[in-house]
Amino acid sequence: MNEKIVLIKPKNVFVFSSYPPLELLSVGTVLDEKGYDVRIVNAAAEEDYADTLSRECRDALIVGVTCLTSEIESAIQITDMIKRDFAVPVVWGGWHSTLFPVQTCNDKNVDFVIVNEGDYSMLRLVESLAGDGPLSEVPGLVYKKGEKVFVNPTSYVNMEQLSLVKYDLVDIEAYSTRRLNDRFSREENVWLPYQSSRGCPHRCTFCVNTVTNNSKYRTKSPGKVVEEVRTLIARYGITHLRIIDDNFFVDRKRVMEICDGFVNNGFDITWDAECRVDYFRPGHLDDELLDLCTRSGLIELTLGCESGSQAVLDLIKKDITVDEIRNCVKQCHEHNILPRCSFVVGIPGERREDILLTARLVNELRKVEPEMAYGVGTLRPYPGCELVDDLVRKGLFKEPETLREWATKKYVRHYTERTHIQPWQSDPGLANSVSFYYSLAGGVLLANHQIESKLARKVNSLFMKSSRNRTEHLFFGLQFDRHLYDFFHKRYLKRLGAPRRKEDGLVAQCGCDNSCQDGVHKTVR
Repeated sequence: MNEKIVLIKPKNVFVFSSYPPLELLSVGTVLDEKGYDVRIVNAAAEEDYADTLSRECRDALIVGVTCLTSEIESAIQITDMIKRDFAVPVVWGGWHSTLFPVQTCNDKNVDFVIVNEGDYSMLRLVESLAGDGPLSEVPGLVYKKGEKVFVNPTSYVNMEQLSLVKYDLVDIEAYSTRRLNDRFSREENVWLPYQSSRGCPHRCTFCVNTVTNNSKYRTKSPGKVVEEVRTLIARYGITHLRIIDDNFFVDRKRVMEICDGFVNNGFDITWDAECRVDYFRPGHLDDELLDLCTRSGLIELTLGCESGSQAVLDLIKKDITVDEIRNCVKQCHEHNILPRCSFVVGIPGERREDILLTARLVNELRKVEPEMAYGVGTLRPYPGCELVDDLVRKGLFKEPETLREWATKKYVRHYTERTHIQPWQSDPGLANSVSFYYSLAGGVLLANHQIESKLARKVNSLFMKSSRNRTEHLFFGLQFDRHLYDFFHKRYLKRLGAPRRKEDGLVAQCGCDNSCQDGVHKTVR
């Protein structure tokens, strides 16, 4: 068998892409194992991607497009081009399609949609189109018959049955040697994103996992994780492992067994992951486990702190306390783990004092851990979450009625621009100022170790120092420096552009394709 399947990652509105397209690599791995000729095209990483698509799609069996809300404009352009030039079915997947499956499938150029996990559903769809089983038996498939759209039940993937992702389905070195704005990127490293589990059992009202019922925690066994990491070290020479699980630390026993495996096998790597702040407690992420984690290579944790206001934390159902935030940063400092703390302001129902409580908490935390990285985002209305549904009910926000309306300037700004004034913000000027100056001071917009030019590093340092002074005194007036930094930042990002090899002398910026709220890495599948 040598039937070609093309999988596409569109461009996003944030200029660049730092991560390899792991979602497509996972789908592609399953297809490759069945003998299909898998071609992956990352439009955000190729200047001439249109030529590549024209060449690859000409004799393709099917084309798959993954899509985040920030990628819709590019995804539509790519889909229209393919349907104009080739008689090939197009299937959409990814978070946006999962949130709005019927609306997406109703588009004239989208033939199918796969919701939630597409690892095996894409294979089943290809087999069904070849005559092996009806479309109605493909898990998570959305398809059209005449004017009617059908939605099949979804199913969870058994993580233990998944093979290790074949990262070399793309030019993986174009990504793995790039410097992000993380601690491990301060030195030269070979890194890869790795997923050991899916799902999160918590109930945050702004999270896509809650909206898509991705609350069932599913894992690879500790033994499988250790063996796969051994393979990544041997095959790709990784020196850092970026664990991108929705919530790696849910199961204390599992984490201990994985860390024991790293230590007992002498893995000479560092690693980072995401963690909830309330896990830092006796019997869970305590001194014993933190000591083991650091001995196994843990150097950095991304922490969803969200707010310095207990009222806001309760409003968004974060189920944590401000004191737990203080404790987790203190514990990270004592165990030499760099905390990367994410905060969000501009939340519906938030008062001016709530924003200032968040600002003061960040000031307090960085005295505990001066090396702490932190970003403060403004709430973007992630489609389908409880907070946004409430805004829609109150008439404060209206979601697009068609797929193509999502690509209009109005909605692109609503869903992607940090500084866009939203109708529910109680004090948009303060929210946007706190977001900008704290994120700049916290090193998540552009870190000095990402900049090759000595002059540019000095300029960036001056901006960061100025922002640090502003935030320490909560002074946000006379924002001439903000306009200058925006000019500097945009010009430098244009130079960074798409992922390139290390020898090109360019480096990357954020570690999450900028789909996060605040510049601090958050998992997006």
